[in-house]
Amino acid sequence: MRNQVKHTSWWVLAVALFPTLSYAASPTYDALSMLVHLSNSFPSLWLMITALSWVIGIVLVLRGVAYLKIYGELRTMTATQSSLKIPIVFIGVGCVFLFIPTAFQTMAMTAFGTSSPLGWQSMNTSINPIVLRAIGGFVQLLGLVSFIRGWMMLVANAQSPGGGHASFGKAATHIVGGFFLLNVYAFGTVLWNSFGLS
Repeated sequence: MRNQVKHTSWWVLAVALFPTLSYAASPTYDALSMLVHLSNSFPSLWLMITALSWVIGIVLVLRGVAYLKIYGELRTMTATQSSLKIPIVFIGVGCVFLFIPTAFQTMAMTAFGTSSPLGWQSMNTSINPIVLRAIGGFVQLLGLVSFIRGWMMLVANAQSPGGGHASFGKAATHIVGGFFLLNVYAFGTVLWNSFGLS
């Protein structure tokens, strides 16, 4: 059953993204025109994933409030020990998802001194800027997905009693790694200057 759901979700994702990626068809079939059309579709995909994170954030906040209700009923009805960890994590991660653009801007301003995670800066390379922009946009999209996945792993970690399959270390790695991928240009510049390659 789980394999069937996994297969179905990949199929739905492929069908949903196929029209966006097939939009790259043009009368001249060369790699450069494909990359131009692909990089033009990244802002739409970015908005779709951001909207999905808002929906997930609303659901998590509502589930956190429901867990608070259960916690309150358990405290008054029984003498068992219950923890506030689950509702607090749900509400906190839900708030992060609801304010995801503001969270990116604040984290980017703190780490790199720029508030735009999608900011394009010209780099001195021999690579075609169109190719660089397309690859950078894809890496930033992967960073956004990794960032959201890290927070969802944190929620899964809070729900399982012993940490479970999704440990806090994996979640933190996805969150930090996703943040650096979101700011791949600034992070690349920091690494480039740190190793004296400028």
